[in-house]
This record gives sequence, structure tokens and C-alpha cells, in this order.
Amino acid sequence: MPAAERLGIGIITRNRVATLQRCVAEIERHTRVAFQLLIADDGSTDDTVSWARGAGITTVTGPRRGCAWNKNRALYFLLEHTGCDPILLLEDDTWPVAAGWDAVWIAAARRWQHVNYCYGYSPAGSGTVDDPYRGTAFGGHCTITTRAALDEVGYLDSRFTGYGCEHVEWTHRFRARYETSWALPQYTVPCLDFGVRATWPASSFSEAELATNKAVFERMRADPAEPLRREAWRNDGERRRLQAEVTAASSAARSRSA
Repeated sequence: MPAAERLGIGIITRNRVATLQRCVAEIERHTRVAFQLLIADDGSTDDTVSWARGAGITTVTGPRRGCAWNKNRALYFLLEHTGCDPILLLEDDTWPVAAGWDAVWIAAARRWQHVNYCYGYSPAGSGTVDDPYRGTAFGGHCTITTRAALDEVGYLDSRFTGYGCEHVEWTHRFRARYETSWALPQYTVPCLDFGVRATWPASSFSEAELATNKAVFERMRADPAEPLRREAWRNDGERRRLQAEVTAASSAARSRSA
């Protein structure tokens, strides 16, 4: 990365303060490049926010609105309030386990624009920067994207609430934008399984939320008028809510540093 640039790391969390603490510790232990850390909290009722702010970590929080909204909290802050490039999202149950992880993920972002975490199986490809896994299934545990790609494709769609499908639909839009330059087999996307590890702590997963989001996903895919690029909101009310959450986090961060 050019000297003036930083890796933006957004940790996505809710009600798992001990898991979050481990994630932060492992990021600090294994990351060698310059980086800016942000926590996006989706309405935690435990000590998540007080611990994060006490540790001096900028934290965007608000009522629980689901994975899409919470990832957009991180993306919007890092895009609008920092110059970070690329931007990496880590779910709180996933963290670095090896030195050099950051350099490989950054190089992959530069090569492919948008790269996902591939876990638990090995599809075609060698899993390197130049020959990534060609994934048809992938997780949102770790994702890295350049600012240029985010300018092209935008945010996760706020019509997804709760849990499920939001990350898949987002990545499908990157595939639609870059599939010609990717030159990968149809329906596949570039994935890595390098230097990070997903764990599986207790989750607030809901079958009802997943079913609702699956229906939203299918309606989107069936509608040819759906735009490639999406904002982080669907209307002025959502825009005001997200911007207020991010502004509050930015103001709190400035107050701590004053």
C-alpha cells in the first residue's frame, strides 16, 4: 500500500464481548501493516460497547437491525470518515492466526477487488493471490474490498433484516461487475482461506429471519430492474438513521482524542 494509505478493519459484533476481545487481541498481535480499527455493534445488551470505547476503539452502534445494516455501519464509517483502502470486514468470531495474513489479503484485494473467506472445503484453485479458490459457496466471516469496487457496487441491501443471504447477494453484484475481468468459471467468485480462522460460538441465528431473507433474495434475483449499485439505505429515514449513528461514533472518537 502507498505510505499514506491504511487497511481499514471493521469488526462486526453483537452480544459477544469475550469473543470480540479475542478478535481484537489477535488482530493487534498478527497485523503488521498500518491499519484503522472500527467496531460495528448491532444493538448489544452486554458490555460490548462500554468495553470497546474504554479500549479506545471507535464504535458505531444502534438498535439491532441485522447483519446488512451492521456491516453498512462499518463500511459507511470507513468510506466516509477515513481514507482506508482496502476495507476488510471481520465477523467477531473470526480472527488472524498467522503473521503475513494482512499482506496476502491486501494483495488479493488489489488483484480481484472483492475477495471472500472460503472455509471448511477446498474448491478448484490453489488458494493463492493469483490462483484463488473458485468458490460457489463462501462465508461473510472475512471479506476484503477496494474503495474503487465499493464505488462501483455500493453497500449491502438494507431490505435484508436479521440474518441470512445479505452477504451472498452483495457478492453476486461484485461478480456481475467484475466477472469479465475475473475470467473465472461461471457462478464462482475469488476466495481465500489464508491466515484467518472462523470459530463457532453461540449465535443469535434465527430460522425465521433466514427464511424471510431468502424470500427477499429470490425476489431481487428475479427482478431485472434491480440496480447493480446500492446505497446503504432505501429512503431518507434510513439515511438519517445511519448517518446519525456514524456521526455519533465519529464525534465520540474525536472527543476521546481531544
